Amino acid sequence: MKICLALLLTLTAFRAEARVPDQISTPRLPKLLLDSVRDPWVYSIDTMSGWTVHTNVALIHSDTAAAMKRILARGLDSISHIFPIKSLPLLRKSQIWIERNGDFRGMTYHLSASWLKQNGYNPAMASGIELSDPTIFVIDSEYGLEALFNCLMIGYGFQISESGDKSILEAYQHLLQTDLYKKVVDETGRTEYGTARNTAWDYFAVLCKAYLNRSSSYPFTRKSLREYDRAGFELVSRYLGEGR
Repeated sequence: MKICLALLLTLTAFRAEARVPDQISTPRLPKLLLDSVRDPWVYSIDTMSGWTVHTNVALIHSDTAAAMKRILARGLDSISHIFPIKSLPLLRKSQIWIERNGDFRGMTYHLSASWLKQNGYNPAMASGIELSDPTIFVIDSEYGLEALFNCLMIGYGFQISESGDKSILEAYQHLLQTDLYKKVVDETGRTEYGTARNTAWDYFAVLCKAYLNRSSSYPFTRKSLREYDRAGFELVSRYLGEGR
């Protein structure tokens, strides 16, 4: 099972304007070693604003991948400054995996190691975010960072549930008994089916984005979330508090 966010959904209007961190830990592998690598699941490891980022060694000398990692570093640094400090360790449990072009092009949060293994993917990516085409991220970095923010919010909700807290799952089941999010208006005025009804994790991501005033569809802000979905507002406020 996976949640695939192939940059087709209208995601939060996230703006990553923070500076790029001065130092990113990036080990370089000798070209001779790279030429000898046959395992498709060999990675270099970076640390960006507390997140672990794995890059497939096939991309080590790629200018596009290097440009994407600079954008990624800027985005992660910005997120680390808007998210509640006490919640950052759990948010950072979602590691990021930069892969060569795969069966899909976009960004995915992987839930299940068994699904990955059964379908020929690296099972280590479970509970992590796969970015499968650096070119897309570079061509439209703003939209790529929106997708990243959405994936991280999905991962945050998943990690909460994995810790034994079933509040998100219970809230989602309650949501399905209502008409909430069946029709929502995006920032262009277009009416669409709300992604909050797709899965419990999508619902929690929508709540997080609205609560942090970064949603591109209604409810757009913390205030409108409280008016529209009081139960959802109370749920997410438990985990995000007053924000920053």
